[in-house]
Amino acid sequence: MKFGLYVILDGSFVRGGPHRGTSYEDLARAVLLGGARVVQLRDKEMPTRDLINVARRLKEIVHAQGGIFIVNDRVDVAMAVDADGVHLGQEDMPVEVARPLLGYGKIIGVSARTVEAAIRAEKSGATYIGTGAIRSTSSKQDATVIGINGLREICRATEIPVVAIGGITTEMVEPVIEAGASGIAVISAVLGAPDITGATMELYARVDAALAARDRERMRREYPQGPRVAASVLVFDGTGRVLLARRGCDPNYGKWSLPGGLVELGERVEECAAREVYEECGIEVELRGIVDVVDAIIRDTTGRVRFDYVIVVFRGMRRRGDLRPSLELLEAAWVPLNEAQGLDLTDTTRDVLQRYVGSTPDGALTRGD
Repeated sequence: MKFGLYVILDGSFVRGGPHRGTSYEDLARAVLLGGARVVQLRDKEMPTRDLINVARRLKEIVHAQGGIFIVNDRVDVAMAVDADGVHLGQEDMPVEVARPLLGYGKIIGVSARTVEAAIRAEKSGATYIGTGAIRSTSSKQDATVIGINGLREICRATEIPVVAIGGITTEMVEPVIEAGASGIAVISAVLGAPDITGATMELYARVDAALAARDRERMRREYPQGPRVAASVLVFDGTGRVLLARRGCDPNYGKWSLPGGLVELGERVEECAAREVYEECGIEVELRGIVDVVDAIIRDTTGRVRFDYVIVVFRGMRRRGDLRPSLELLEAAWVPLNEAQGLDLTDTTRDVLQRYVGSTPDGALTRGD
């Protein structure tokens, strides 16, 4: 299930935000017009009777636009209005109790900030995980920030959809989706904007495009019809240290490798090598020839080829730039060449380093020539 853009209508914004006095119903119409797919009602102060009445009207509005209506925390309210589902916090009713009450066709989301909590929620029967904060947010100032890496870890640890929340602005959409999120939940990004519908439209377009791009990229990389050409660079800094990047996506998630990536259509392999080092690590590099060509073939548990790369490995020297790992990486570092083999390297990186060290004079190793 892809949740896309998920908007939370929070009571604090109804009573005190820039659109103070605007009804829940009008806010819902505004975000649905902008493209929101899921609308959640969250109000921790409204009396139960009033909350049921608002929820009933919101459900009608959301369903009229083909959307999904979720109630925050209140299983009783969700049951009373036959909402599509409920979102539960760690201190709310357990999923095992809520599920038979709501019915097995209803959506139950659970907030989880750690891998352990996410796995527990999945095992208990949750439909999706809500996780964050991705960055600090004005909507919940005491929220724990887990960042892109925390999001990525939870997405990898669970098989159910993950919705990211907390401090997500327009420019954060692509990294969040690339990390594995199936949707992005927002409050202030739209309810705090002067034009709610316009802000929702902008976010919806970015989220929709990012989800489509991720699907295309997976189709392009995984289970290919033939080998894909990639480039990587053995980058030295002039003191015998080599640049290594710890992968934040498959294949080889969490392992250290040389910076690199796929050659794009119409791009020369040398251009790809230099571009990837800069995009991944913020380092401009001077290429000094090819040092290796390696195959990276990775099969799934059935023996089918999942990834198949032919990697052209260049040697390079840092020209300028400070190390700045991209959001696609878990980390990047300058590592003394004689210590690199002690890291958890990809098989191809380990082979490349061993061959390079075995064929290069000691003095050149120190300088990186």
